[in-house]
Amino acid sequence: MGEPCTIRSADATDRPVLRGFHGDLYRKHRDQILPAETRPLIEYEDYDTLLEADIDALLTDRGAHVLVAERDGRAIGYITARTRVEPRRALSRRAVLEDWYVEPGHRGDGVGGALLRALEAKLKAVGCEVLESGTWSNNDIGRRAHESSGFQEVRTTYQKHL
Repeated sequence: MGEPCTIRSADATDRPVLRGFHGDLYRKHRDQILPAETRPLIEYEDYDTLLEADIDALLTDRGAHVLVAERDGRAIGYITARTRVEPRRALSRRAVLEDWYVEPGHRGDGVGGALLRALEAKLKAVGCEVLESGTWSNNDIGRRAHESSGFQEVRTTYQKHL
């Protein structure tokens, strides 16, 4: 375990660092995990604009939770989730974990776990009963992180280029 980190809610001043993390997660990290032939199945036309809009939407959505991990006053990771109510489900108050990223130099020393625990506490406080998450099928580290954090694999999605 590395030195402790501080977890706090993000605000508008975090936009630049969150956009950087978001780009790293959905470009650099994705490109290390997914085979090149798979990428067209998930690629967008204008990724830069999309990623920027994603962060802006998360920071303004009342049902979103965006947390930042800091060490020595510098952001080193983030986690995001959106809450929703699905009245037809037995456990109707749900949250979807959308982004979970820690800078490579800080992985494996508890930052990701601290982010997840802080997010879970916030979600429980607003009455969420279920936290859903997903990761790329080739992301063995991400899959292990989910499983070691108590997530269960429930559904698998397949895609095919026609």
